[in-house]
Amino acid sequence: MSASNFLIDTNVFIETFIRRDEECYRDCLMFLQAVKSNQVSAVVAGVELAELVWVLGRTYKLRKMDVVRAVRGVMQLRGLKLTDDYDYKEALSLYEKYK
Repeated sequence: MSASNFLIDTNVFIETFIRRDEECYRDCLMFLQAVKSNQVSAVVAGVELAELVWVLGRTYKLRKMDVVRAVRGVMQLRGLKLTDDYDYKEALSLYEKYK
C-alpha cells in the first residue's frame, strides 16, 4: 500500500466486527493493521461513527455494550484521524449512559 490518504467507509469496520465474508474480512483487517502501524494514512468522518452505531445495533442486533466497545476500538485505532473536532468520546459516553 502506498502513502496515500484513505477515507474509510463504515463497511470496512463492519466487516471486521461481523465477518460476513472471510476474504473481505481478511482484506479489511489487513488494511486496518496497516493503518494501525502507520503504513497508510487514513481518516474517518464522524458520520461514519454514527452509522457504525446504528448498523451494529439495528441491523446486526449487537448489545449496546458491544456496540460501544466496537466504536471505542475504532476511535482508539492508532494511525486513524477523525475529520472534525467533535467530542466523540463524550457522545459515545452519553449513548452508553442514556440510550
